[in-house]
Amino acid sequence: MPDRTGDSYISSTPCVIASPGPLHAPDGDVIITPRGLDGFMKAACFCVPAINWRADPGHKEPFRAARMARVENTMSDQAFDVVLARSGRTVHVSAGQSIANALLDAGIDVAVACEEGMCGACVVPLLAGEADHRDTVLGDDEQQRAIALCCSRARTPSLTLDL
Repeated sequence: MPDRTGDSYISSTPCVIASPGPLHAPDGDVIITPRGLDGFMKAACFCVPAINWRADPGHKEPFRAARMARVENTMSDQAFDVVLARSGRTVHVSAGQSIANALLDAGIDVAVACEEGMCGACVVPLLAGEADHRDTVLGDDEQQRAIALCCSRARTPSLTLDL
């Protein structure tokens, strides 16, 4: 089946699908990646199995952060340290500061894009410590071994990253 990104959608009414053509069962190992607002994404994940397509439960691309209220609460969070495993360097992350900004302020180059935890550009391997995940890109299985630097915090006094 040819790539037809953006030419089909699922409405907020359960299992109403609109498309310029019929949606056939995919050839090969095709996975649907829902993109859109929260209501649309819930409907997409509900309807996609009904037409024998597979939705990737661990990867979604919302148009806005679903957990934005938690991210906005960052100002009240506790400070913690980030240990960079490759260099052994420790960087302090203040309350109200993202890990990404603390690293950038310390002269450490890290990738950032949306800065809301929606795109995955800032995701890096997490080696030790317990993260408070506030992104929308990491699935449950990925949260044990990765962290989004732009929005997630630490539940422990320090995190060790593979940087």
